[in-house]
Amino acid sequence: MNDNRVSVVVPCYNVEAYIRRFLDSLLAQTYKKLEIVFVNDGSTDQTGELIKEYIPLLENEGYKIVYLEQENGGQSAAINAGIKLASGKFMTWPDPDDWLTPDSIEKRVHFLMAHPEVAMVRCNIEKVQDGTMGSLGLFERNFEQAGHITDFYEKLKKVKTWFAPLAYMVRMSHFDAVNPGRDIYTCRKGGQNLQMLLPLARKFPCWQMPDVLGYYLIRGNSHSRNQNTFADRIAYKDVTEDVVINTLIRMGADKAELKCIEQQFAWKRVLDAKRHGTWPDVWFYARKAWPIVDEKIVLILALFLPRFVFRFFKKMIPCVSK
Repeated sequence: MNDNRVSVVVPCYNVEAYIRRFLDSLLAQTYKKLEIVFVNDGSTDQTGELIKEYIPLLENEGYKIVYLEQENGGQSAAINAGIKLASGKFMTWPDPDDWLTPDSIEKRVHFLMAHPEVAMVRCNIEKVQDGTMGSLGLFERNFEQAGHITDFYEKLKKVKTWFAPLAYMVRMSHFDAVNPGRDIYTCRKGGQNLQMLLPLARKFPCWQMPDVLGYYLIRGNSHSRNQNTFADRIAYKDVTEDVVINTLIRMGADKAELKCIEQQFAWKRVLDAKRHGTWPDVWFYARKAWPIVDEKIVLILALFLPRFVFRFFKKMIPCVSK
């Protein structure tokens, strides 16, 4: 393992319209001990050619470059292949339609070096609208100093926090301690971030830095980033539940923990149907939730009470209110 080298694992699929900006941000990094692992996940556009065009430029910066091509299997499959090739002391895994500030890697490395007990750190990120490139705000507002993210594991497995991949950097010794085979659950429709973070978060705290060190592009055709319709919301929850449940099973979670997650997602679908769907949708997902949730009376209240009234009853729902 290279001393203080950072492995940047990059899953790439049909991003020719965006990847130059990402690659330029890698070239501009002030921290030069980098290993870039590109996994071309069966791209059918010019993504591979653009990466190959930049490889000599990246190598001129002193970066170690690894380039792998594979048949399309989805982001999680690409990351699963890439992390096995990483040799750095630290690792991050940004999407190539996002991009980094010049000091993004340096500041996070220095934080981890100054805090050897910390397994992973998250920086702040600015959201940017594709096309107009206008700012959509920060993921974390009014965050002024570094600190431990409270209940990060509980928030993460219930999808009550954000997990944009370019924001995170992990210490590989700790990552290998919880995932010695470097093997994550792969799902063609699901991303890689919950699978990467959940095992670490279960054992180690996550720290947040206030620094804005990257830009997260909101694309209109990105299923996970832009849920415009009720069908989109339900599809995203179906995939996310599958990822969380299967990742927890691989981690050895007990039946009670899995049951709580199932209840959590059943509630999410019912409330989404009430807010964004039609009454037939509400009844459909309420009937599906009925055998799962234990709080039958509260489910009935959720169906009929206005949202501002029901929120006062959420404390009665252990798996939702935690």
